[in-house]
Amino acid sequence: MNIKDSDITIRLAAVSDRSGIEEISSKTWDGDDYLAAAFEKFHKDGYFYVLIYKNKVAGCAKMTLFPEHILWLEALRIHPDFQGRGFGRDLYDFCTEIGIAMIRDREIGAMEFSTYYTNSGSIAMAEKGGFHVIEKLFVLTYELKANEEFAEPKPIRPQYSKYSKCRGHIPIGWHFVKNSKASMPYIVDNTKGYETDGIYFHLAQPYNSCYCPELDVNNFKIFQKALNFVFKGEGHYEIMLEDSKATLIPLLLESGFQFWEEPKEPNVLIFGHDGKSG
Repeated sequence: MNIKDSDITIRLAAVSDRSGIEEISSKTWDGDDYLAAAFEKFHKDGYFYVLIYKNKVAGCAKMTLFPEHILWLEALRIHPDFQGRGFGRDLYDFCTEIGIAMIRDREIGAMEFSTYYTNSGSIAMAEKGGFHVIEKLFVLTYELKANEEFAEPKPIRPQYSKYSKCRGHIPIGWHFVKNSKASMPYIVDNTKGYETDGIYFHLAQPYNSCYCPELDVNNFKIFQKALNFVFKGEGHYEIMLEDSKATLIPLLLESGFQFWEEPKEPNVLIFGHDGKSG
């Protein structure tokens, strides 16, 4: 990739970049960003890049090898002081060039990432670069109250059979892996499984996010009581819901769940690139 500005360098993140990454994280999502806490893991994993502008960390991006030969892109951030200069595009192009080369060399099968439905900048870059939406979901949040009803669930090891009704990707926070036996080691390592009255759900670690493959109108109340117990003391949690379960939305809203906005469509988009376009 040709970067026209000679003051810009994109390289692998170093331990010395930590303070710069933490500064970016503190200015993202009103400081409620996971990037700072994930620095050590990202640095150890590799494929963690920083964009340096005049010796300052101006941006970063992370790629991770997921099960089923997927290269997952996330944590593309630009420091607010350097936004509007095309640095996000530079990082995006840098990462996608690596990913497409890996696809063509048959090291991976595809690149994927997730984003919020109002993230117009990321969506525009993705579509222009050959990505397309491969799945849609809803994310809703819940603020715990003082008089909640609780039901203690039983911890259980995640098993492939528990995801038989999951049609495509399995949510693990804002990460999404293919529904396959090959994904189970990743799911086991990155979630905590629970069961209550025969209903299985998992929590993504370290995020306050959960997913129930068999959620329906008949078991929702039991599920919510179990979540209230698990997140007692946390203040809030979120759930991921497939777009095929949109009929549950009114029940969730009546029960106190909220959207960040009021979408008329699924608000979580999973994009994919198979290396054949863009």
